[in-house]
Amino acid sequence: MSSTVNKNADVIANTAIAMFIESGYEKVTISEICNAAGVSRSVFYATFSGKSQIIEYVLERSIQDQEVAFSEILDAPNDFERMWVLCDRHLSHTLRFGPKLGVTLLQLDVARKIDILEKTQDLFDWLIRLGKNAKAAGLINTPEPLEIMVPLMINSAYQTCYEWARCGGTFNLRARCRVILESALNAAPEHRWTKEQLNNA
Repeated sequence: MSSTVNKNADVIANTAIAMFIESGYEKVTISEICNAAGVSRSVFYATFSGKSQIIEYVLERSIQDQEVAFSEILDAPNDFERMWVLCDRHLSHTLRFGPKLGVTLLQLDVARKIDILEKTQDLFDWLIRLGKNAKAAGLINTPEPLEIMVPLMINSAYQTCYEWARCGGTFNLRARCRVILESALNAAPEHRWTKEQLNNA
């Protein structure tokens, strides 16, 4: 993308996501997005093919924004906590979008208009590498290969995100996903969060 197209994409995407969260994905029209973003329909369609591509763009942009993630990963005390940093960054999409837009993401995924798990494939690779280090250091004790456990863990967290959205955000998503990570990988007791940490997640 050129810098102009990139700038247009960011303006349109940020405007659209805010509108989706406030009014609902289905209720927001392309014309309303264009008016709110201050762009013409021709500029919109030169940037995005439709509303679902905006969602894809936001997910991809966040995944590719590694500067903050790299800093957080370096600051984590060990490789198990680095795994959590990566997972938590992906949870932030769901939390930012909120329950209503989260349900819409599920519907778009089921309709094959977006593919969320495909966009997290790099995450699988990083988690497997970090998991092997964590296992060698005794931070986790899963007897199963990480190549099996990481996809199971991510799929479970994925389903939990949509259960959270379907239930209107009535449970602590971060705490639930932290427990999934600890349980799936059989984290050593000293590396599991306390009840207080889970409650404050």
